[in-house]
Amino acid sequence: MPIELHCHGDLGMAVANSIAGAKGAIDGGQDSYINTTVNGIGERAGNADLVAILLHYLNRRILPNTISSAIKSIFQKPG
Repeated sequence: MPIELHCHGDLGMAVANSIAGAKGAIDGGQDSYINTTVNGIGERAGNADLVAILLHYLNRRILPNTISSAIKSIFQKPG
């Protein structure tokens, strides 16, 4: 059964807690997924920011190639 992570940024730790929670679940042999929002906007102080989560994994070359290519195309300048 996958572990769902839904961290809020009340203390500015939503991204860090989400990444740590996902790593803990995976290290324990469970799949996990992280609830995110665009620009970290959500109720209270917001949830983990989608772009920050993706950049963390992209920077560490953890994402599968298909996801990495899609993310890189988002950040490329048109032209």
